[in-house]
Amino acid sequence: MAGLVQARRDGGGEAPAPQRMERLLLAGLVLSGDNLAAGFALGTYQVGIVLAAAVFGVVSVAMSLAGLELGARIGAAAGERSELIACVLLIVVGAVIAAGVL
Repeated sequence: MAGLVQARRDGGGEAPAPQRMERLLLAGLVLSGDNLAAGFALGTYQVGIVLAAAVFGVVSVAMSLAGLELGARIGAAAGERSELIACVLLIVVGAVIAAGVL
């Protein structure tokens, strides 16, 4: 929600500030929390650690690459509104997960 509010406030046409490494690391840590929960679930089903790690690695790399590519395209097309779109998409995904659809 904070990102959504910030995107609405910063709609004044300024160029976006470059991302700092600390912020990127924090975002990666927070967004990987679902991997921790999935790991707990896989542990209860007694899935082998090597198989689980391989699947997590492949899926994480594939989704990261897809996100980077789509983000670049959406960012180029949406311009200043790209941060707002990203925040709205994250909120929608969270709502869908909370509703139990995914």
